[in-house]
Amino acid sequence: MRGIAALVVLAIHSFPGERCLLNAFVAVDFFFILSGFVICHAYGEKLARGMTVRDYLVRRISRLYPLMFIGVLLGAPLLAHLTMTHPNAFTMRDFAVVIVSNGFMLPYLTAKHVPLWGVFPTNLPLWSLAFEILASATFPLLLRLNRISLQKFCVGWLAILFVSAFVRGIASHRNIFDMDAGWYIDSFLGGFPRVFFGFSCGMLLYRLRPSATSHIKSVNPYLIYICLLIMLMAPVTLKGLYPLVATAILAPLLVWFGSFSPCNSHITARSSEFLGWLSYPLYCVHMPILLLVPSIYKRIALFSRLGIPEKVAAVVLALLVAVIAGMLNDKLQLQRRLTTFLTVLIRIYAHVSEILTRADDQPERGASSLSIAELADPSRTRQTSIKRP
Repeated sequence: MRGIAALVVLAIHSFPGERCLLNAFVAVDFFFILSGFVICHAYGEKLARGMTVRDYLVRRISRLYPLMFIGVLLGAPLLAHLTMTHPNAFTMRDFAVVIVSNGFMLPYLTAKHVPLWGVFPTNLPLWSLAFEILASATFPLLLRLNRISLQKFCVGWLAILFVSAFVRGIASHRNIFDMDAGWYIDSFLGGFPRVFFGFSCGMLLYRLRPSATSHIKSVNPYLIYICLLIMLMAPVTLKGLYPLVATAILAPLLVWFGSFSPCNSHITARSSEFLGWLSYPLYCVHMPILLLVPSIYKRIALFSRLGIPEKVAAVVLALLVAVIAGMLNDKLQLQRRLTTFLTVLIRIYAHVSEILTRADDQPERGASSLSIAELADPSRTRQTSIKRP
């Protein structure tokens, strides 16, 4: 399902304005719900059995960061080009700040005019990943809530989502509700109810699942895929009410019944596995490619010779780059390497903090009297403190 939703996001950015894609942004809310469900499945029991919050966060960051950073690198050259060729209030110094903030998975929150819209000017879709990292960080806390408290948390954020969408809709004078928020600075706060409702809803669905396993029959996965496409490509908005209904009711139902949809055939299992694998790299890298293709389309004679339209060429290249990025991520084992690096970095920090704390606890000797050898080899420090009467 994640792969289908990622393809719909690619479509809305490739063919903006198409009536059948008016509600395609609900794919992001579907991602949030699915993430809450999957993370609860993958880490809920592990955290309950003793996995530390530190190890959990290291794994989540290592899972999300490598491809997210690749997406920032792909978008940086285009942003630099626009900064230099389109004089405005956005300077190269601002460009450097954007690279640093987006590179560390932080939004760029400023009132300055930015050549590319959004709080992630290097790569617009990454805004939702920053919110997902926030939701992932709160997961250990949400996991401690009982089912009733989690229900209250979820319903509370749904109410906030409803009110905020109503306020934006009335202010825009276009719809009664406007849910498409979080990706640009004027509606950045609107991203919080979207992610916290979706994430907590996914967690709640996972907790409710065991009690319903014996009562619900399996559903054909292709039926789930078709229903997902219909939900995301429905050509109606109902003054902004339909996206709210899709997020609050339809998307949770699809995740719920999708969890009871086994892939029995080999072809179904392999195709679903591939789409799931492709979804994340595609989401991270497609936008810079779509923005780059118009400037190189006329320079590549192959496209015109084959009669490939510009937008089709952009979609094909985005898919190709996504596959390459995913393969590089797997081949270079970036997730494992980053996990190892962060783990070592945290241990070094904890070790240095321990040495400094021990030094502060020895006033007669003073922190400044610790030798370089003792700082390099903490075992010598322990031996010295043991021998001292």
